[in-house]
Amino acid sequence: MNDDELSQFRARVRSHVIPNDRDAPLKSQVRDLIDNVNDIRNGGGSRRRSLFVIGESGSGKSFSLRNIFATTPEFQAYPDEHGRTMRPLISVEAPRPCGIVDLCNEVLKKLGLPQNHSMKPAFARETLRTILREHGVIYLHVDEAQHMLRHPTEHAVRVMQDQLKVLVQTQEWPLHVIFSGVLDLDRLLQTDDFQLGNRSDVRRFGELTWPGDRKIVERILTEVACDQCGLALDKKMLEDEVHGRIWKASLKEFGTSIETVQGASFLAVKNGHPVLGSAHFARYYERHYGCLPVDNMFLAKTWLDIDPKKARADIALAFKKKRN
Repeated sequence: MNDDELSQFRARVRSHVIPNDRDAPLKSQVRDLIDNVNDIRNGGGSRRRSLFVIGESGSGKSFSLRNIFATTPEFQAYPDEHGRTMRPLISVEAPRPCGIVDLCNEVLKKLGLPQNHSMKPAFARETLRTILREHGVIYLHVDEAQHMLRHPTEHAVRVMQDQLKVLVQTQEWPLHVIFSGVLDLDRLLQTDDFQLGNRSDVRRFGELTWPGDRKIVERILTEVACDQCGLALDKKMLEDEVHGRIWKASLKEFGTSIETVQGASFLAVKNGHPVLGSAHFARYYERHYGCLPVDNMFLAKTWLDIDPKKARADIALAFKKKRN
């Protein structure tokens, strides 16, 4: 393949949806939000109008949400009676840090409207509610929502909870909000009065376990390397230990496991190798983490003792010795 063909090939493989065992429960909870919109319009809705999707980076939550957003009819844009494009769902990424003023401005930017960074928080909250209603936005998705915890204090958490609670209990408009982020996001739900927690549902995207989730890693390897990339697997790639190395190298996360297998497979395809082997994984791991051969997850015998997050610990150690 030439460079352009390789680029199109990688894009196609990356866009392929690999089912996650958390997808169905998440889709069900998103459907609950949609059902509640109808219930509110019929005069009998629940006050649970927000969904928190919590998991570490690479857990697969963002990919699952994007797939749900793209395939759910109620989320798709449509023309109103005046020919304007209405967007029932918009997705924004919370800046860091993010207060209600920052969130309002992100929504304004998403809708192509002028921003106003001098707003007071109360005015920003009301502006946000008004703008979403006027533009027909029923579902607001806030990604990286842990950034809304501007300060690590109980008071700061309560202030943000108050702002969000008012946002999701708008009487004149059935707004529902999906917050997604890493584990720190859970702090927005954890105060004594549980004021936001009792208005929310939660979906956790936890780590893969080993050897309990071996079949999941095996499925990712087969679907990405064989089905999507057209590669054969070296005999050693069928061993449980290799699946364990992929799991550990991917920080035990579903989404990162997919990226690891994709990265190794892309190296094989780019170099014209029809068979995927551990050498491709070792090369990908070294390029990604910058580790020494002795610390390479796919070369070391004692791979269970390796922590990918400490792949360059030798650099820190050398720097410490140099300072001393």
